[in-house]
Amino acid sequence: MIKKIFILFIIIIIFSNLHADDYYINNIFTAIEDNDINYIKYIIENDTQILQSRLPKDYENNLEGATPLLYAIYNDKKDIIKLLINNLDTSYLEERDDKNYNSIMYATAFSDIDILKLISEKYPRLINSETEFRVNILHIASSYNNYEVIEYICTNFNIDINSRDIDGWTALYHAANSQSIESYRLLIKLGADTQITDNNGMYPSTRLRELVMMKYNELSDNDRELFEAIRDNDIKKLKKSIENGANINAEDGYGLSALHFAIRNKNIKAVDVLLDCENINLESTLPNGYYTALDNFSREAVYIGGATPLLYAIFKSNGDSRIVNKLIKKNANINTSDEEGWNSFLYAAAFGNVRIISSLVSKNKSLVNSRTKKNVTALQMAVVYDNIKVISYLVKRLHVDINAKDNDGWTALYYAAANNKAEAYNLLIELGADREIANNEGLKPDDIFFND
Repeated sequence: MIKKIFILFIIIIIFSNLHADDYYINNIFTAIEDNDINYIKYIIENDTQILQSRLPKDYENNLEGATPLLYAIYNDKKDIIKLLINNLDTSYLEERDDKNYNSIMYATAFSDIDILKLISEKYPRLINSETEFRVNILHIASSYNNYEVIEYICTNFNIDINSRDIDGWTALYHAANSQSIESYRLLIKLGADTQITDNNGMYPSTRLRELVMMKYNELSDNDRELFEAIRDNDIKKLKKSIENGANINAEDGYGLSALHFAIRNKNIKAVDVLLDCENINLESTLPNGYYTALDNFSREAVYIGGATPLLYAIFKSNGDSRIVNKLIKKNANINTSDEEGWNSFLYAAAFGNVRIISSLVSKNKSLVNSRTKKNVTALQMAVVYDNIKVISYLVKRLHVDINAKDNDGWTALYYAAANNKAEAYNLLIELGADREIANNEGLKPDDIFFND
């Protein structure tokens, strides 16, 4: 009897320990999701073994086998990422998930230049990382349409822009295969060879066209006629296609709704026709991962994944607020945000004008306090995009906090200094910006503006 009780006691202990292990493993990933810095610090100081935990098989979003660091990069938890990288052995940066991606590969897929620089400076050897299929970090950035990272890799790392993986795919082919249009164009501007085929003899341009047309051909004849009419500014044909049953909310091969497509083409009459339709979806969104260039001549691109027609119209307004005003009048949701947390007010501060901002505030005064997911303010965005008249309007008329900080402790003045925006910098000084406010690293605006 005593022996049986002893065996039962041992079994209970074993199962308790297993349960405890599961608890801590689950807790580490939950802590990352919740950005629980204190918990991560505790683990680093007391039980680094937990950091060897892995996400299980069949985990969502193809994250099987990801370590806590990889999961933090995926979720863009910068403070946790920095904490882990600065306190753990560099060998931890080499750890790979089940698809053979390590930390620098995750950074090129899911994060930004700051994290890429942090990892590459900590462990430069990782720059040349490849999977068993010879997929490198440039291939990955191109597949995930990580526009800024692509440019950074091509201009700062010694990686051949035309290097091929085991299937003969170059970075350009990877961009084409994932329909990453802006990355595709950027790679060509950076010198990618458009004539390199894959192992089956297919050109990147052929692959891109094939995929776009495949999706486009899934549309009905009436739907295709609708997009062609918008493209050609043929209003009679547009109305006819709608009368014949075209889906006014259909998406083209790039994932743009008919309304987005009309806005992109600045086709005001087509917008009017679509807005007159009873079932038009004013809240349709651009696809995840959607980047677009600021203009046809710039390498600079903006991520606008999840943008509604109103947000997209503000982005494309270029001083012309007619389409924006039509959408507002039609009661498009002015409070909705894109994937990065940018709402209509933040878009207007960056890309719009005073008239658009005034229209939005007249609908909802609380929009003045809008911030992105990273706590970037409207004033800071106006500075980054050189929207000088808006800067003045925000401070003088809307009385926004000129010294407000984002998550990194950057004020609008610091943004002006960091981005070499001399006119914005001087204007902010005139408007009363405090030059003595330091960011989280102890740097003041003048420290970088006059030393650059």
